[in-house]
Amino acid sequence: MPPPIVLSFSSQVAYSHVGNSATIAALHSTDCTVIDIPTIILSSHPGHGPAATIEVPAEKIDQFVDTLADQGRLDNVKAIISGYFCAPRQIASVRKAVELVKSKNPTAKYFCDPVIGDDTTGIYVPQSVARAIKIELIPISDFILPNVFEFQHLLGHKVTDLNNCIDKARENFNAHVLITSVPVDDPAQLGNLLVLPDQAWLCTGPHLDKAPHGTGDLLTGLFVGNYLAARPYEMALSYASGQLNKVLRASVAEDSDELALSQLKNIPFPPDFPPAKPV
Repeated sequence: MPPPIVLSFSSQVAYSHVGNSATIAALHSTDCTVIDIPTIILSSHPGHGPAATIEVPAEKIDQFVDTLADQGRLDNVKAIISGYFCAPRQIASVRKAVELVKSKNPTAKYFCDPVIGDDTTGIYVPQSVARAIKIELIPISDFILPNVFEFQHLLGHKVTDLNNCIDKARENFNAHVLITSVPVDDPAQLGNLLVLPDQAWLCTGPHLDKAPHGTGDLLTGLFVGNYLAARPYEMALSYASGQLNKVLRASVAEDSDELALSQLKNIPFPPDFPPAKPV
């Protein structure tokens, strides 16, 4: 059986393991084939200082998608991922691509990582981009994968605890919602919370003060890869969280400000990580 094909739209970074540069590594480690289309190309993560950039015009994204479709490359895509955008018009292009892929394969799933900001930086995309993600992409998503800051931004207000997260996810979104970096009772831990219509699952791991950039991109790729391996939701969450935790621990041990992606090939399978707990 051929490996599942994933179409991924996000940033591409020459030096820094963020955006597609992290997601692709995760998908390859879970035996997926990846078609990756950049929305922007950067020399390095902006958190390291000013970066040289090439913004990819929406017309070029359309051209890439149309050419791949004409060649039949999108006929068997199993999942679409979107991450970072720098212009609202790009979002319209990706929405059209999602609709095109689903017209060819109605069972394909769309995973929207609404890259908007975080607690440390605040909103770091243009307001027009944040608004377009909410209006154009969230309604057509099968899975939404925000961090807590992005989840609250999509809601328009703060959440207070795990139960509040679960209730608000079900009230406001038709998709499955995987919320990352959720505070839990133990301040030394953070959680990844997966909310389904009739069940919710939580995986916890150590709260690292200096986690490298790109953890959300990496977790998205790992979760999608494990999901496409036909694992139950809670197992996909547990495996992805365990694989991410292994990479983060190695990054800290190396005192690195980049994700230790080389560890992906050394992770035992299944990962040595506690199972997801129902909440």
